[in-house]
Amino acid sequence: MKQHLLLSIYLVLIFGLISCKSKNEENRPYIISSQGPYFCMEYYFYGKEVPPPPPPPPDLNWYSGLVVIFDSTDMVYLYCTERTCTYVSNANEILQKYPNYIGLHPEDLLSFTSEEFITFIRNNKEILNLDTNIVENTRIFHVVSNHDTIQNTSFYKFANIVTRKKGPKFNDLHGLVRITTEEENNVIYAKRHKSKYIPECLKWSKHFLSGDSSPFTAEYDSLEKQLPFVIKASRLLQKPKIKILPIM
Repeated sequence: MKQHLLLSIYLVLIFGLISCKSKNEENRPYIISSQGPYFCMEYYFYGKEVPPPPPPPPDLNWYSGLVVIFDSTDMVYLYCTERTCTYVSNANEILQKYPNYIGLHPEDLLSFTSEEFITFIRNNKEILNLDTNIVENTRIFHVVSNHDTIQNTSFYKFANIVTRKKGPKFNDLHGLVRITTEEENNVIYAKRHKSKYIPECLKWSKHFLSGDSSPFTAEYDSLEKQLPFVIKASRLLQKPKIKILPIM
């Protein structure tokens, strides 16, 4: 009898420790600078059971068809982009160190509290199809935070939902993580404070394109024309399409 009691206590302790460890591992903080820029939902939760994703194409370094912003601890924003192919030759292509100006406005953002966002994703998982990747079985979207350590708990719940849907044997859903851009920070500030947003009147840095020009300048416009793909914010939450400009 005493042996059975000791065995029962031992098993309870073991399962308790395993449960706590599993929970802590699932909710360990995600630090962007230490994890690297190419975050894969499966790789984050299952480690070496799946290979890490390869670096994204250059035009997907900052934006994809769907961008999810985890703002501080209480809000989540969604917006979409679309790409335009410009047919630029490699000889004229610039070395892009920073994102381009995408013309994002407060009205382009869908706003959710952290709790509302999780409910929305659970009821609308097909939104993960809003990407700009041409391979049908691969989905790429961007996960964005205004802090190096992602503090919004809905990020971890979101990652759990995605990995449960796909499972550890699938590596076709990639969330690329980065810090918010200057443009996103300005738009979110205006959205939160319900202030008028006039981008032409803001003082922009030169952290765009090659790092030598600011938006709304002739120099910037000239450099943007040298990009093989120009990415802009989409006014509607719909599946983005690649537009091809005619050859002049």
